[in-house]
Amino acid sequence: MKGIKKTLMAGLLTCAALNHAHEAKAEANPLSYGFHLSGTISSAIGCSDEAKFGAKKAEPKFFDNLWFSPKIYVEYALADYFGMRLDVLYMRQGGTLEAEEEKNDDNSSSSSKSSISMAAHSVGIGLHACFYPLSLDGEDGAFRAMLGGSVSMPFKETYEKNGKDFTVDEGKKNELAGLDIAAVGTLGYEFPIGLTIEAQYRYNFLNRFKTEGDKEQTVFDNISKLKQLHTQSIALGVGYNFAALFSE
Repeated sequence: MKGIKKTLMAGLLTCAALNHAHEAKAEANPLSYGFHLSGTISSAIGCSDEAKFGAKKAEPKFFDNLWFSPKIYVEYALADYFGMRLDVLYMRQGGTLEAEEEKNDDNSSSSSKSSISMAAHSVGIGLHACFYPLSLDGEDGAFRAMLGGSVSMPFKETYEKNGKDFTVDEGKKNELAGLDIAAVGTLGYEFPIGLTIEAQYRYNFLNRFKTEGDKEQTVFDNISKLKQLHTQSIALGVGYNFAALFSE
C-alpha cells in the first residue's frame, strides 16, 4: 500500500512539474510576427581603385542616400536561446562616387565636382538566425542578435551624372545588375508590451555592373576604369510584435 502511495505521489509531482514547465513555456510565446519601419542611409563602397573622373580619383561619398524601409516579419524560437526569422521588406539602396576634393586658390573647397549616383528601389526577402542572450522568458523584455542574408530584386532604378538625372541608353542596360545578395547583421530589443527597436547593417556582395572579364562599364561616360561598385546601408527603426497582444 505504501508503495502505491509513493508511486501516486511521484506521478502527481511529475505531472505538476510538467504542467509548470508547459505554463512557463506558454508565457514566452515562441512565435513572433509584426511590422517594422526604419530610417535608412546607404552609400557606395568597394569601387574600383583605378576609377577616375578625368585625372582625379573617384571616391565614395560617405552615407549620402537617406530613405525609409518598411518590413513585415515572422520569427520562431526553436529553443530558449535560438530562433529563425523570415522577413519581406521594401528598401532603396544606392550611393555616389565623386572626384577627390579640389581646393580653390584661397584653400577653400571647390563647389563643383564630377560625380555619378545610382539608387535602386527593391523588394527583399531575408532569412536570419536569431540569438537571445537572455532567453525569451524574461519579464523585462528580450535582446536579439541576428545574422543572416537577404536577396533583393530592384523594380525601379534612378541615375545621376554630375548632379543631374539621366536615362540609361537601352543598349547599355544589360550592363546593370538586377539581383543583389547581402549579408545582414542586426541588434534589437523587444519591450514586454511588444514594442521593438532595431539597428541593422547590410553589405551587398554583388557588383552593380554586369561587365564581362576586365571590361569597364560604359553606362556613365564621365568616369573611366570603373569596373566594380558595391553598396552598404545602416537602418535604425521601431516596430511591433503583434503576437504580444495574445500572449498570456
